[in-house]
Amino acid sequence: MIRSLQSLRFVFIYLVVISHFVNRTFDFGGECGVSFFFMLSGFVLSLANAGRIGQGIYSTRGLFMRQLFKVYPLHILTMAIMLVMEWRLGNGYSPMVLLTNVLLVQSWVPSDDFYFVANGSSWFLCDILFFYLLFRILYSCIMTMKRKEMIISVSAVAVVYILIMCVVPEQLVNPILYANPMMRILDFCIGILIYRLYRSSRAHTVRDALALMPSWRKTMIEVMLVISVCVLAFVYPELPHRIRTASCFWFVLPMVILYFALADDRGGMITQILHDKRLLWAGTISFEIYLIHIPVVRITDSIVAHTGFLADSDIANFFAYSIVLLSLSVVTRRCFVNPLSNRMNVWYDKRKTK
Repeated sequence: MIRSLQSLRFVFIYLVVISHFVNRTFDFGGECGVSFFFMLSGFVLSLANAGRIGQGIYSTRGLFMRQLFKVYPLHILTMAIMLVMEWRLGNGYSPMVLLTNVLLVQSWVPSDDFYFVANGSSWFLCDILFFYLLFRILYSCIMTMKRKEMIISVSAVAVVYILIMCVVPEQLVNPILYANPMMRILDFCIGILIYRLYRSSRAHTVRDALALMPSWRKTMIEVMLVISVCVLAFVYPELPHRIRTASCFWFVLPMVILYFALADDRGGMITQILHDKRLLWAGTISFEIYLIHIPVVRITDSIVAHTGFLADSDIANFFAYSIVLLSLSVVTRRCFVNPLSNRMNVWYDKRKTK
């Protein structure tokens, strides 16, 4: 486990949480967090499965089923909770919208009416499960390409993406550029490219240089990376909508992931902060935080509206909300996600051996 990246999971998932807590005044947090996790997924899957692929024992079906057992029960539970809350408000959805969300194919439909309903965060699951199905093919292509082939391929993909970005109608920018799996798979591929750089001879040279570099200098590099993310957040509202959906993150976030992966055992002050046991622990519940945070926001808002408790203090309200969210995430992981996914994995393994 790369400890710095484990803690960054919590940092970036909380950007998503904050974006939904304050509604649309902090879109940067949600879109930055989503891009980070798509890239991180490509990197981490490559790191975890490179050996299996090299030995010929990697199973696409096995990976997909393990991940499905982990995410699907909680997806259905949170979706049901949100549907009940919507029903109490007199809101409802068409059978087709519900079906696409139950089957986790909602992001393929180019309409806001499909991909961000009920527990809207689940559109991410639709995309990531698709990426898992293609991971082996993408990994093999990216890792075996020669440098010249890679440059040509990346340039061609960039040209095609720019053309699509320019011609997509404004009302389809979100459902196509932001949510559609065929567009967001580029973020996932960037994660695999980061892994290729991480394994390169130049990366080994950087590791050796970091080991000899004074701590203050490494801290300055880390501060500059943090500043680069903050600068992006500052200019983000001024960028065209088409760029904000994804491509504006393709330059800064890869540097963040690659640096903290390389500097995990030899970094500066920020690396040491990321190695804090509490942050590492928080990183382990990032998935549960992501899937339950919207229902918790809705429930919290309802309690505040009916009781007036902490209604006049946004900071106190957010602090109380965070305590509830983290506590429920721990309970959800220990009492629901882990036991159920373990049982389903045991059932699946027994079925394979028959």
